[in-house]
Amino acid sequence: APVADWMKDVDLRIQHGINFGKTKGFLKTGDSVIVLTGWKSGSGFTNTQRVVYVEDDVAIDSPVCTLSSEEDSYDDMI
Repeated sequence: APVADWMKDVDLRIQHGINFGKTKGFLKTGDSVIVLTGWKSGSGFTNTQRVVYVEDDVAIDSPVCTLSSEEDSYDDMI
């Protein structure tokens, strides 16, 4: 079920996918994964591309995103 906080929900889904890939042998520690996401829910909002590196034993609720609200932007990250 989706989490109420959009960014937390995205992070949980990405981490779940990475953990699934590690379990199935598709990914290993140190691999890079290209992640495409949107700044909010719904079609037409995909505007973010990130490179996430696979880490050892990351908890499913560990964040992979540095944005924490709809007011944050890529410009704030650099």
